[in-house]
Amino acid sequence: MSVTLNPTITFNGKEAREGILERMFNKPAFTRYHTIYSNIVAKEQIAFLQRFSKLTKLEAGCGTGMTSKEIPMHEKFWEPVNTKIWLQLCWRDFIASFFVYGQKKGIDRNDLSGTDLMEYLMEVIPDAGLDDLWRIVWFGDEDISDYAGSPQGTLGDATDIPYYNLIDGLWKQIFAGVAIGAGTWGHIPHYAISENSGGTYTLQELAAAKSLTIFKQLLYQADDRLRDASNKVILCTRSIMDNWNEYKESKTLESSFKREDTYFTEGVFRGIPIYEVPVWDRLIQTDFDNGTTLYLPHRAIMTTVDQIAVGFDGFDKVDAFKAYLDDTTELYNIKGGYKVDAKILENYMFSVAY
Repeated sequence: MSVTLNPTITFNGKEAREGILERMFNKPAFTRYHTIYSNIVAKEQIAFLQRFSKLTKLEAGCGTGMTSKEIPMHEKFWEPVNTKIWLQLCWRDFIASFFVYGQKKGIDRNDLSGTDLMEYLMEVIPDAGLDDLWRIVWFGDEDISDYAGSPQGTLGDATDIPYYNLIDGLWKQIFAGVAIGAGTWGHIPHYAISENSGGTYTLQELAAAKSLTIFKQLLYQADDRLRDASNKVILCTRSIMDNWNEYKESKTLESSFKREDTYFTEGVFRGIPIYEVPVWDRLIQTDFDNGTTLYLPHRAIMTTVDQIAVGFDGFDKVDAFKAYLDDTTELYNIKGGYKVDAKILENYMFSVAY
């Protein structure tokens, strides 16, 4: 991918000498909501051994009454894929901007290292890469297509497909778990948020206090092992958190607000921490919009963070980049990349609403 200027900015030789960098979107610390697995470099088995019961029967005499049991086992697999970030720049593309003032002189003009342009790019590229990571891990879908596609998909623009089809992300795995019949290993209990099926943006707005119903359902439908977990948390879209805050305000429960830091707001429902994940809202609103409605704009999960697994060959490679000048092509290159896969581990440790 090449980097060029947006043509809406004009340059007449001596105008602006610097630019104001757009504020970044706040994103929760990635490690706050995920358990990181390192050295995932190839397909690797994840084995699950289930417990069993019903061993004790009435003693019926010597040599009789033997109980036969099979050890129930299931498996999942890490299947990490290689990702690549590669940007190419030509110094000529930036003559018609204030970046020209920071360029080197003479034969070194195509070497962008140490220039204002590179300082800007090294500020925005790692943040963009983290945006990509959230997109891949949560919304990745190897079979994704757009609303106009065949079969009809969920993306608003087909040109976004290459940014989503790297792996089957956590939401796709959750949808698959919900589709498994109740009582079957791998089933994930699900509460349907009725507003998500509204036929317009307005009809998709949450009813007052709907968040309270959502949080109750997450708890009541959950497997007892999840309900009993002392470290369970609720993750939800900002739309649900806003609804929850409005509900508390209407009940004069402001004392239950707790501001953790500038990156996320923490609430509490029956002692369970609630974390908003605004990056979910932003991705849904920008990329899953068909012009009339959004695709499942309200979502919530109850689980424990150790069940949300993301594997890397090396997590430190996510924001590691190599920048260099190719003297043959006279192009400046910025490259990065890593291996990644995501897994929900034990499905019974999830309770979801969407």
